[in-house]
Amino acid sequence: MYIHAYNENPFNISINAVIGAYLERETDNVLLVDWADLASKPYWQLLPKLKDISKVVTKTLDRLVELGLNLNTFHLIGFSQGAQIAGFIGKSSKHTLPHLTGDKNILF
Repeated sequence: MYIHAYNENPFNISINAVIGAYLERETDNVLLVDWADLASKPYWQLLPKLKDISKVVTKTLDRLVELGLNLNTFHLIGFSQGAQIAGFIGKSSKHTLPHLTGDKNILF
């Protein structure tokens, strides 16, 4: 599962590069959390919404696990504010996420 950065959308080259690398292996499925509508808003407006986004994704992830998703092969990746969302998901999920990667860039 990939969670994009602030001011990104699913059509960014960087997102396609990461997803493409996983898909080239032909053994992986990729879920992209598209929060572009909020990610395009002014920074101060989106910060209070990060936990709200994580709650929705956590609920979805927990449901996928109930339906049979194997967390041993699951990798949660977040970039920039997507990493903050990923951290909130890891903290609030009913399940232990064995692979969580966050990369935080600096805006200023």
